[in-house]
Amino acid sequence: MWQEIVKRKYIKNKCIVQIKHRQSDSPVWADLLKVKDIYIRGRTIIEETIEHMFFKCEVIKYVWSLIALVIGANCRPESVEQYMVWVDHFLPNGRKFHIIGLAGTCWAIWKLRNRVCFEKKFVRSPTEIVCYACSFIKCWAGLQADEDREALANGAGVLQQAAINHNPRQDPPQGRNGQQAITHG
Repeated sequence: MWQEIVKRKYIKNKCIVQIKHRQSDSPVWADLLKVKDIYIRGRTIIEETIEHMFFKCEVIKYVWSLIALVIGANCRPESVEQYMVWVDHFLPNGRKFHIIGLAGTCWAIWKLRNRVCFEKKFVRSPTEIVCYACSFIKCWAGLQADEDREALANGAGVLQQAAINHNPRQDPPQGRNGQQAITHG
């Protein structure tokens, strides 16, 4: 049924190659036409795989590099399988927390990616992703036994503080007459 609507409203007996963007097109149709144009011009589209989304995207590489810096690793993982070997090598005493760390990091990436894609929000820096992951890990620490709760929360706190300290400082935005502007975000 939806194919018939698209054919009637947008295609109207034309070849898909001939269709151009019109001002009255819906945002979804406009985005589809952009993808069509990229495909026709022969440019490659990066396939959004799990490994790309959670490990190989340039911003995410920075996130994993920052985590690596904090735990004293000289490399970063590029897949779930590599993560398991990597974290076991660099944090051998924290095996019971390895999955929580991966889940917190991936959940933060997923949630912020969705905000960017669907809500048109901006991620100001990869540090924001690390801090968001730490907030999940701290929250989930409350589900652990007493000593595990404290160890997990402390580890997330150390990672968060290191990420904040590593983030370049920026002057606050200035309003009229050089006064500090109040920002909401």
